[in-house]
Amino acid sequence: MSGDVIMEKIDVLKLEIIWTRLISIVDEAGLALKRTAFSEVIRDASDYGIGLFDTQYNLLAQAGNGTPGFLGALPYTMQKFAEAYPPETLQPGDVLITNYPWYVCGHTNDISLAGPIYFKDKLVAYAVCIAHHNDIGGRMLTSETMDVFEEGILIPILKLYEAGQPNNAVFQFIRSNVRQPIPVVGDLRAQLAGIDTVSQRLIRLLEEYNLEDIQELSSEILNRTEAAVRESIRRCPEGTCSKVMPINQIDGHPISIAVTVTLQDGEISVDYTGTSPQIAKGMNACFNYVQSHTKLALKCAVSPFTPSNSGGIRPFKVSAPEGSILNARFPAPLSMRTAVVLFLPEIVLNALSGLMPDRVIAGAGGTPGWYEAMVGLRQNGRLFITRCDVKGGLGARPTADGVSALAFPANSTSAMVEYAESAGPVLFEMREFYTDSAGPASTAAV
Repeated sequence: MSGDVIMEKIDVLKLEIIWTRLISIVDEAGLALKRTAFSEVIRDASDYGIGLFDTQYNLLAQAGNGTPGFLGALPYTMQKFAEAYPPETLQPGDVLITNYPWYVCGHTNDISLAGPIYFKDKLVAYAVCIAHHNDIGGRMLTSETMDVFEEGILIPILKLYEAGQPNNAVFQFIRSNVRQPIPVVGDLRAQLAGIDTVSQRLIRLLEEYNLEDIQELSSEILNRTEAAVRESIRRCPEGTCSKVMPINQIDGHPISIAVTVTLQDGEISVDYTGTSPQIAKGMNACFNYVQSHTKLALKCAVSPFTPSNSGGIRPFKVSAPEGSILNARFPAPLSMRTAVVLFLPEIVLNALSGLMPDRVIAGAGGTPGWYEAMVGLRQNGRLFITRCDVKGGLGARPTADGVSALAFPANSTSAMVEYAESAGPVLFEMREFYTDSAGPASTAAV
């Protein structure tokens, strides 16, 4: 790496400026995605993730205006892309695609694209964009699926673009297997806009600071982030806490999540041994998605203001028994995995409350969203697909009430009434806050 930025000792001020610039690049890419997306789930609910990776497949920066639950899954997805297409098999203009749930974020609706970034004929980074698609074929979003094959098409890791040219066979295959090909392909192209924004802005930064690549810069940023998180953990009381949470009954069988959290020597380990086995309903989860929401909860508790990157999650170790509802084996049904996984931050924070009650929030029933996916025909015979998201609120904080209608941990927004009514034959009669739905502040348990 050349230039006057990375020397024997990095100029801390310039490092901070470039670091902030990298974060702004992925945030801008998120806005490019939202502004060009066809579907409300991306444009309005912000159900996406965008990350910048170095050539060692470390997540260097993640968009803050997307879904933070992708934090732990993005690096895993990037690793799978790299295994399928090593650097020597790539060239400028290539874009990879997959929606395989065990590689991405746990169900077929999440399609991931990855693009290598070249500067002066050298591979310097990767951009990865994951976005939820309303339509991926199959039975739509339902917990009634019996295996993953009912939940839509499975796209293996392929080249969607090669040397800048679209792979028309892949596009045609996708168009032929979804109900509304125009919005689906439109959202894919919006994801491409996000990846292109990361590429253009990063190249501009390298030129501006006379840098050849970002590898040394990345190592410095990741090491500093890791050190900050470990120091935060060391300031917390050490110990081990365990919790068991019953979350639902499926066909009369109770489902529960068991967790043991251990803080020791600057690390936190989370073990889900004792959790219920996977079931023949679409509420199972892949381990990569479980890692995401677990590490999100830990980061919120011990170091909420450090940037989100691979360095910041190195001190967190997560395990779940294979074959459990939190580490389901192929071909388990996964469509509504959020009905289980969105409870994980709550139960992890609940366990941590035994060690650090001043750093965690109260539970709020997992505060999952209510997703109403509707498909049918209009009076003119045209097909419609619409999804209406409604969010709960944030659990109470140690010194204050929770925040109304804040979707934690999803970080997505409730659907706009006007859009929902225009997207399909839906009429809202009322929309309002449910006053004291979790109990008045004077009597609610914290």
